[in-house]
Amino acid sequence: MILPIWHEISFDDISEYSPFLADKYALSTNSGLGELVYKILEVVNPDLINSNALLHASRNLVGKGELKEIDIKNIYSNEIQHESLPNHLVIATKLISSIFYDVLKFEYRDYVIDFAKDGDYEHEFMLWCAIASTYIEFLNNKKINPSELKLKTDVFAFLLGITTGHIEDIEKYHNMNKTFTVEEYKELFVRFAIHHDSLFEFFDKSMEDKYKRMLKTSK
Repeated sequence: MILPIWHEISFDDISEYSPFLADKYALSTNSGLGELVYKILEVVNPDLINSNALLHASRNLVGKGELKEIDIKNIYSNEIQHESLPNHLVIATKLISSIFYDVLKFEYRDYVIDFAKDGDYEHEFMLWCAIASTYIEFLNNKKINPSELKLKTDVFAFLLGITTGHIEDIEKYHNMNKTFTVEEYKELFVRFAIHHDSLFEFFDKSMEDKYKRMLKTSK
């Protein structure tokens, strides 16, 4: 993929040189470095302009595992990218904030603002739905008392690490954190994978067809 960038040159200059090039989509340095970097990342590495809520949560749980300092302030946009979000997303975000409030202390508005900063807020919302559904299912299955904050925090920290890619080896993670057994961490990982894949089956253009099939099988 070639993404033309115009620097100190105008549309008229390009048109005079080559009408063909002028007709192509291009970025301009006149928009400012921040906007230019954001637009490039949208194409070459969208992960860097998404996951604001996940990064927010990661910073909030510093101290769990290995701490590394990564300076991304010059390449990561922290501005609101979407002036409005779908009603269903904003409403469901209230549920997500309620589920994780005791382990994160995030207010409802924190999640909404983080989603508004994401380049692809729908993808990030789906990730949080997968994390939340796995979290609740695991707590219920293990009959973890709501007052057991340490256990709940570790369940969330593990899911966050799996989602962000910070946990690549479950046995290595268990050696550093023995709140649960290796088998239980593996079970948690499998539960997340199932929820993730199940939810993301609807994350494409065939969503309507899959939804209709679900309705048919429920009758």
